[in-house]
Amino acid sequence: MAALHRARSYRTPPSASSSDDDDQIMALPSPLPTHDSYHPHHHHHQPPHQKLPSPIPSIQPEPTSPVTPPLPPALLPGSASIPIIAISPSIPHHHDDIIPQLADHPMLGDMDDVQLLHQHSSHDDPVDQPSPASSSSTSSLVFHHLHSPPNQTPTRPAAAMVREASRPLHLPPSITDDDEDLVNKQLGDFYIRRLLGMGAFSKVYLAERPTPQGDIENFAIKTINKFGMYKDPRILASIEREVGVLKFIDHPNIVHIEATMETEHSLCIVLEYAQGVELFDFVQKLHTSGTPLDEVLIRKIFLQLIHVVQWMHRHNIVHRDLKPENILIHMDDHHQPHLKITDFGLARVIDPHSPILHTRCGSEEYAAPEIVQSKGYDGRQTDTWALGVILYALLTGHLPFSYDATRGERVTQLFYRIVRSQVKWPKDWDLAYLSDARQLVEKILVRQPELRISLDEMEQLDWFS
Repeated sequence: MAALHRARSYRTPPSASSSDDDDQIMALPSPLPTHDSYHPHHHHHQPPHQKLPSPIPSIQPEPTSPVTPPLPPALLPGSASIPIIAISPSIPHHHDDIIPQLADHPMLGDMDDVQLLHQHSSHDDPVDQPSPASSSSTSSLVFHHLHSPPNQTPTRPAAAMVREASRPLHLPPSITDDDEDLVNKQLGDFYIRRLLGMGAFSKVYLAERPTPQGDIENFAIKTINKFGMYKDPRILASIEREVGVLKFIDHPNIVHIEATMETEHSLCIVLEYAQGVELFDFVQKLHTSGTPLDEVLIRKIFLQLIHVVQWMHRHNIVHRDLKPENILIHMDDHHQPHLKITDFGLARVIDPHSPILHTRCGSEEYAAPEIVQSKGYDGRQTDTWALGVILYALLTGHLPFSYDATRGERVTQLFYRIVRSQVKWPKDWDLAYLSDARQLVEKILVRQPELRISLDEMEQLDWFS
């Protein structure tokens, strides 16, 4: 058991499970805050210097001019506008609650990692394995033009997905990873006010847009540089899934996507700017304030989580990276919590008749036993496990399973503890205290997924009545 700390999101394809270095799930670029009020959409980008073809054909891109209509003087940027190559129409709120079937939109499922490497390999990296069958989904990808860098011909795939220390792709010399600052610049109808956070290849900015009524709307704009996608095809796969899934979702507890844009250097995702702070920061404050734990508040928070994840699962969506860092919480004037689930980069649509998945992904401390054991898994059951870890953190301010690298422990010891699934409570805890909540945690964090309590069963428990 360890104090609550930030977790990194990971993704590994099925073929990597037999790697010699299988004590680690492959890491995706992880966002880092720039200040204490960091927003969970924050990433960092390092833009290239080559104009590329539009990557947004599946959402009907429309060439636009960098010149925008006159705006109130207070909003005029202090420097030049950023030219936009393509922009999607505003993505409407869907009130019909219809999520497309996976068969109709294959890109809403996991990308074939070997196929991605096949499309990003260079002539200098020949291998002897036969090429997999080409996927029919590539024509419907959100940003499918970016699958191969210019003047680069794909070769055969690597034997398995390589880890982060892999040899870099041979990119055209004009594409670099120089940084670009968008603060106080104009991006279409949006005005970039400040940097919110950054990751390996992306940044998130606070942006404003005036309404016809003269009001100001706030948005979070995630910019992902094209250079980063050329270096790591998983970034493109993550973007495609996030945009592809979010544009079909309309739920008050899930962040809404407004539009997508492309500039010379970056892909941009315009997201609802939700009020509040990360649940991670909220939990830390909850357990360091010195005030008694508010069981009623914790119950309300967790019941809200149950309901939104139920909604996703009923619409065949699995998140696969549920953790406090990916949940926003806002307390209203009546001290009522309002949650928003964010970061759908690892989310996907499943076939309810064939729900078993094989891509190892998520965050280590929130991963279910079947994931760390490289077994096939039902994403609905692994989402449920992650909720159990979150509830434990809400109750204690700690994580139920962890490892201490400062003591020479390895991540394999974390995985061993997860597989054993023996939940230990703080020594200073009175086990009679919050007994209903504690028993719920122990019903969720069960090694066998088929024996885990379901979300429908949870909301019927006495604790919520």
